[in-house]
Amino acid sequence: MAYQQRNGGAGMPSPREVEAERLYNSVPFATILFVVNLTLGLIALGLTIRKLTDKDDTSARPTGKRSLMARLSAASGPLFVVLMVLSMLALTVALALRRIISGYVPMSNGYETMLVVAWFTQLLSLLAWRKAHIVVVFGFLLSGFFPAREPHLADGSRHRADDARAQQSAAGHPRGHHHDELCPCWP
Repeated sequence: MAYQQRNGGAGMPSPREVEAERLYNSVPFATILFVVNLTLGLIALGLTIRKLTDKDDTSARPTGKRSLMARLSAASGPLFVVLMVLSMLALTVALALRRIISGYVPMSNGYETMLVVAWFTQLLSLLAWRKAHIVVVFGFLLSGFFPAREPHLADGSRHRADDARAQQSAAGHPRGHHHDELCPCWP
């Protein structure tokens, strides 16, 4: 990192950008959201189908009480909305970190655009859930599919290299000098 600080000039990221990138690279936001949102979407879909097809007639029961599954399905709506809000907050943090790292609105490539589409899908689901509760189900499913795969650079890293790899690269570069690892296009 010392070589980069001496010779990087204006191309060096600020400490805030470096810290944001370290946080972004340490937590696989998109992978977690992919798994969590799809799982919650499938669970919500199952409960919704169960609720729509439930022939649980409380008058047919001797005590007049609903079954456990019927009560669970009825109570799951608000729970899924809270989970959607938490998922949206995590996606908002990921988008904010990408904004800090890159210095522009994260819509410059297909992957970033899919993250933004997932965010808007969640927002629209939250806005429409009172009118049609099934919207939350599809909000989870769609927002889970959008960030399904995180892009990687040619060397396998997700973004800029961390300090240790940058120093190793600078020390062992075959031409005797270090090209900034911000640009993966150098040979």
